[in-house]
Amino acid sequence: MECRRKERKPPIFAIGVTDELAKRGRLVELTLTDLYPNATSFAWAERQGGGRVRGRLQPVDATQVPADLQGVRTLFNAFHHLPPAAARQVLADAVAQGQPIAVFEVVSREWPVLLGLLMLPVFVTLSLPLWRPFRWPWLLWCWVVPVLQCFVLW
Repeated sequence: MECRRKERKPPIFAIGVTDELAKRGRLVELTLTDLYPNATSFAWAERQGGGRVRGRLQPVDATQVPADLQGVRTLFNAFHHLPPAAARQVLADAVAQGQPIAVFEVVSREWPVLLGLLMLPVFVTLSLPLWRPFRWPWLLWCWVVPVLQCFVLW
């Protein structure tokens, strides 16, 4: 049986980020990379990116990024797929090369999921006594001053 990778959608985040930064007077260049580059998606992003987006068709392993790729490294909706050892390697490589890294994990963008996220403060409030190891100061920061709920929601 042949195993195929799921075809990914074009990197819409990339276009949105560069457009928003351009509106704020920050012209940035964005290089799209992947361990399995999608030439079609990269070409689409380049056309939509107004000259600010380019795709690198050579595979790039996030645990060993080539030295010629300098600047802020970003991972959108990918970090949670990595085993813990690989995730640590991604972060360690960024540190070793002195490059900043930003990891963004956006849960499904469907209304039921987004509405469910809004219920997180209620879940935190009700489940706090079950958390282990339990800490008494958490009651203050959850039930008196609702800091924990805000932190978890953020």
